[in-house]
Amino acid sequence: MQAFPTLGQCLIDTGMARLRIIARTWGVEIAATRQVEAAIELARELAEPSNAAAVWEGLGAEERAALMSLLDAGGFLPAAVFGRRFGPIRPIGPGRLEREEPWRNPVSVAESLWYRGLIYEGFARGATESFSAFFIPVELRTALPVKAESVLFDLDLMPVPAPTQSTSAYRFLVDDLTTLLAFVHNNTVQAGDDGLVWSVQTKAALTRFLRDSNADRLEMCLHLLRQLGWTKTNEEGRLRLVAKPVMHWLKQPAAASREQLVDAWLKLSDWNELWCLARLEPDAAGAWRINPELARRALLRYLAVLPPDDWVRVDAFVAAVKTADPDFLRPAGQYDEWYVRDAESGAYLSGFGSWDHVEGAVLRAILQGPAWWLGLVETGDVSARGSAEVFRPLSINALRNIDDSLPGRKPAVRPDGTILIPSLMRFDRFQLARVADLISVGEVDTYRVTAASLSRAERQRIGLEKTLGFLQSLTEAPLPQTVVRSLEEWYRRGTQVWLERALLLRVESPDVMQRIMASAQVAKYVDRTLSATTAVVAKNNWHQLVAALAELGFLVDPVGLRE
Repeated sequence: MQAFPTLGQCLIDTGMARLRIIARTWGVEIAATRQVEAAIELARELAEPSNAAAVWEGLGAEERAALMSLLDAGGFLPAAVFGRRFGPIRPIGPGRLEREEPWRNPVSVAESLWYRGLIYEGFARGATESFSAFFIPVELRTALPVKAESVLFDLDLMPVPAPTQSTSAYRFLVDDLTTLLAFVHNNTVQAGDDGLVWSVQTKAALTRFLRDSNADRLEMCLHLLRQLGWTKTNEEGRLRLVAKPVMHWLKQPAAASREQLVDAWLKLSDWNELWCLARLEPDAAGAWRINPELARRALLRYLAVLPPDDWVRVDAFVAAVKTADPDFLRPAGQYDEWYVRDAESGAYLSGFGSWDHVEGAVLRAILQGPAWWLGLVETGDVSARGSAEVFRPLSINALRNIDDSLPGRKPAVRPDGTILIPSLMRFDRFQLARVADLISVGEVDTYRVTAASLSRAERQRIGLEKTLGFLQSLTEAPLPQTVVRSLEEWYRRGTQVWLERALLLRVESPDVMQRIMASAQVAKYVDRTLSATTAVVAKNNWHQLVAALAELGFLVDPVGLRE
């Protein structure tokens, strides 16, 4: 709770000229002639409920509305916000006060309240900094004949018809995080000291198995892993899982797991939705001012007052927030202190006039990004440019209904070593990934037992009996004998058959092959010969091989290869 000076302290810091004006507007007499004594005497008069009631009765509707705004906001508002809504207060010295009597014709509602001694200026503490604020001293709040209204935050939005197409994506996120955890466990992921610096190749190898390949979403997931304490890096920079919290999350129901992700997302400080907007370029010099948690928690407040079954237009929602709570991202109301540029023009976006380009864009990004990914909202009617036009909040009950509506299929092990398993069986999927390779993802994921997957299992000290026992635990039917025999044979003798991609060099006769192999310049590109007229060559160097053969006198027909 903010602590502001008392009414007496405020008046002691007020000049004698303004003290006289306040006394005059309140219709009270001050006997003291010295400033401090006059301030103490006036404070007693202003704190008298009957005097405060008389002043309240003499206020106009706009002055009353301004005071109610302060009361409803907890007794204070940032000076920039209050000034934007209720006008400026001119800085006028004591001499001019006596000569010009500006209180008789104030230029704004704020100035009228200022000369009546109903509002004062001080400093409030924000999340990252202090800022100037206008406030009503606690004694006046007590004396005034009105109290703050406990009005539910209202965005005043009209519902629209349900969209023709809609999607909820929270299941995609918990499914993909399971895939991500298994990927980290089974692969050597070099991720730097902070666990966030993945190579392009590693990301590509993972992304092909994600249900949503959005790059920003993957970055958020990597930050969530660190925020939740699920990963650590060893001395070589390899990413490793922290078993206990990971296993706990995998075993939870999907709705509980999603709630844990939402809580972690709210606290992410080193990942910001603003940085994901291609149209905005925040300068590093001003990035420290941008607190991403403010926007996320604000969105939760807004969603909480929307009926969960009502669909609303995204454009109308953003406009309603601009009217009802425009300063959600900048509580101090300062719109000239950030360094955010328009990516296309390079111009700095400052002033409240840039709200739609900054705050509005951030709201849309969170709503159609993390809020959708995490299952906070369901979106619909995607436009040609790829953004949703309508949305509705999703309650916990709605999410449970989504889970209950999924087909209750059981895992199945096929004779060819293919395993089909519902994606919602996240703990079993993680365990299965230790002994089988992921082939495809969906509501039902497909895995296959391969020589490579069994080699991986053996490195993790998973033997034949444990592998067979686990596969059998997944299905009610007996394991196919072909699968049992294949596993027994591999664990006894290892890999006996290989399948690989190869680039073949075919020649017309054995004499041509002999001439090729006799040339050191050409033979270095040959991996091995398969017959008198066929050889396997290094596929990455086939351009050099063609050139070397040309020098030897042979022109090559690169069948199926592009120059």
